[in-house]
Amino acid sequence: MAHREEPSIFKSFLVAIVFGYAASIIEPTDSDMAAARLFCAFIAAYAAWSVVRHLPNPIYNWLKRRRARKASNRHGTARWAIVKDIIAYGLHKVTGLFLGVWAGDGRPIFLDGEGHCMVYAPTRSGKTRNTVIPNIQNNYGSMLITDIKGELWDVTSGACRSVQKNKIYRLDPAGLKNRTHGKAHRYNPLSRIIEPWVNGNHSDVIIKTREMAKQVLPENKKDSDNEYFRNGTRDVFVFAIVYLVVTSEKEVNPTMVLALIQNNLALEDGLRIAACSDALSGDLARIAQDLQRTLEQKDSTHWQSFCQGATQLLNIYGASGPLAESTSTSDFDFSELKGKEPCKIYILVDPTRMNVLAPWLGLIVWCMLDELLSSDSRREVILMLDETANFRVDGLVEKLTILAGYQCRAITVLQSFSAFEKTYSRQDLDILLDQCECKIWLKVQSYRVAEMLSKSLGSATQMNEHYHMGHDYRDLAQDSLGEMPRPLMTPDEIMRTPHAIIQLRGKYPILAETVGYDAVKPWNKWAGINTLYGNKPFVSKTRIKLRYPSLAWWSTCFGLIKRTPKVLYYRRIRHKRDWSNMPFALIHIVRALLLLAPVLAIWWAIETYGTPHVLWEYTYRGYASNLIKERCTYIGIDGPKTRFGPNCPFVKFIKDDAP
Repeated sequence: MAHREEPSIFKSFLVAIVFGYAASIIEPTDSDMAAARLFCAFIAAYAAWSVVRHLPNPIYNWLKRRRARKASNRHGTARWAIVKDIIAYGLHKVTGLFLGVWAGDGRPIFLDGEGHCMVYAPTRSGKTRNTVIPNIQNNYGSMLITDIKGELWDVTSGACRSVQKNKIYRLDPAGLKNRTHGKAHRYNPLSRIIEPWVNGNHSDVIIKTREMAKQVLPENKKDSDNEYFRNGTRDVFVFAIVYLVVTSEKEVNPTMVLALIQNNLALEDGLRIAACSDALSGDLARIAQDLQRTLEQKDSTHWQSFCQGATQLLNIYGASGPLAESTSTSDFDFSELKGKEPCKIYILVDPTRMNVLAPWLGLIVWCMLDELLSSDSRREVILMLDETANFRVDGLVEKLTILAGYQCRAITVLQSFSAFEKTYSRQDLDILLDQCECKIWLKVQSYRVAEMLSKSLGSATQMNEHYHMGHDYRDLAQDSLGEMPRPLMTPDEIMRTPHAIIQLRGKYPILAETVGYDAVKPWNKWAGINTLYGNKPFVSKTRIKLRYPSLAWWSTCFGLIKRTPKVLYYRRIRHKRDWSNMPFALIHIVRALLLLAPVLAIWWAIETYGTPHVLWEYTYRGYASNLIKERCTYIGIDGPKTRFGPNCPFVKFIKDDAP
């Protein structure tokens, strides 16, 4: 295909100027001069018409080239959030969840909303230091905190009590902090069943007991053959609890239920007594009669399997175990999270006893969710569920869909998707990802997770530049442009990046840097000593300074004025310059100077010698062989000039002040 060259507009413009000027100064004194003037005018008009006709072409070509160098949206519109987006999202207000600092300028960003949040952070990724502890210290409201290892209690409990003026409760069946902080509080899970019986709401007794039975012995979809034995075990569990709640004068706890199930004679006597009871509109009697029929069968192995299964479920609450005292009674109710006075409840678990304490932890969280969903208060509660995959809560992900309507916001921290699927299921993981408004990804190391994240970030349209280098170095290098889709981040880039990736629902993803509580004032001053890492406070160079308003009555006018924290200082992020494009920038500068060089040379010549003029007419004396010019007339851009001979060249530089 032949290359089509556009006519030179600059040449046509020069021709139009020269001949137009010539036509303007020619005097039609005779027919020859009139013909010359007409010819010059015709040439100038033709050249001007050529300029007007071809002028849109280079403008159109320039605009088209400029548009071609910008990527379209044909293959995707994914991009990172810029400063304009961060401001539009309202992430600079110091309220809500602390997300980190924006990688663009280092300013801290916070998310104030009602949706749930998921934090994916593998082991040793800094989730506790950079996400969990900062959000506990930044939140003055009520929180429930699952604390595996007890380090969250060490670092944040002091500030929550002295600075935030919160009520503090600690569930610590293993006694991790009993030496330094005294005896832990107690909570009886069966209080969720005792409460409706005492309050006269008898219709909820059987329902809540069966729901608790599903929490203690969840469904196993992979093992459907043993469904009969699981149902029988739940029936024994439900009967033992309801029978003791209805008949016992003392407060029933899991240890008492275990003792009843382990005592076959007492359990059989209870069945006979309950079979004749009219409590709970006869529901207790019907449950007892069903179990009696199983007991009276010739093959009593089923009854023994049911009792053994129920015993295995409750063995962790044995009288000599750590959970007996912790679940003997209730020193508080989870409904206090919705009370007027904010409180924080820490649930401490010894990681070396997770096989024993994980079922108890799941049951406690289940009771908490049941109490919060039964409350009419509209006060906000944050559930900091650290290491969620280590304990199972029946229906947790399903309850996330309604928790937001009760002003309850869950922050689920996961270390591994595979561990979460093992504890829950793949469907539960999908529901969790769907229900979370905010997702924070820290140092992803799983290729499966990185690939999923890469797809969720989307693709962008990228300009692909191709170079044709010719045969050797003397040939001119030519380039061509083309569009192609590219993921915003590939899986390997996600696994290598030191930044945190934040996804907000319906918004562009944010690239952020993590900042620990030790680099934020006053969080580092509030923080206690983490005894897992020595006996010294952990403090690093300050990156952010925050100012929190006083909680005194004179500062808030008895609570009528609501003041919010402010950012006093943040250390800006300095980005390294990309020097790879510097040679191309220098070439553009040299090109511009080369374009200015002829203009400067002409300006210097005019200032030194004057403007150029062309010899138009002259008078002479002598003959053709000995011609002497006497009076010469020159024409130029500043009008005609007269000079005297005999030296009259065809082109002469004449200054205005020259004689």
